[in-house]
Amino acid sequence: MALDINTFSNVQGGFPFFKAAGHPAVAPMAQAMVARLAGMPPIAIYDPSGFAPAFAQLYPFDAMSISYVFVQDISALGETVLGQTTQPVTDLAAAKVSALLVMAFDAEKTVRDIAHLVPAGTEIVTLDEIRLSDDLSLIHISEPT
Repeated sequence: MALDINTFSNVQGGFPFFKAAGHPAVAPMAQAMVARLAGMPPIAIYDPSGFAPAFAQLYPFDAMSISYVFVQDISALGETVLGQTTQPVTDLAAAKVSALLVMAFDAEKTVRDIAHLVPAGTEIVTLDEIRLSDDLSLIHISEPT
């Protein structure tokens, strides 16, 4: 099965997001996060860097009830992403959702920047939830004895 993910660009180089999200050790954590979000409908996705389609190729969002996809990039407004028409993140304030998935690692600043837009009672989930710890970034494979 071929995935529709750009892993390299001659202009921009490698796609580190793919390396981080596609790491085999991340898979169980990502699948658990998606399953948890599937039980929290409706949800919104904030995709400041355009990572949501690639992530959904790796970990299908089929079971999630996605009501909104918000973007930062104004050139991405009105595109169809994950079955929803993208909206500006400023529209988040009016969204009726139980959870917001922020498609970003190291998301503290991103979340802080939109905190005033997040409706009260909305749970914020970021990709930091699936981030490998520093001690797992290199996996040592021992030689057979």
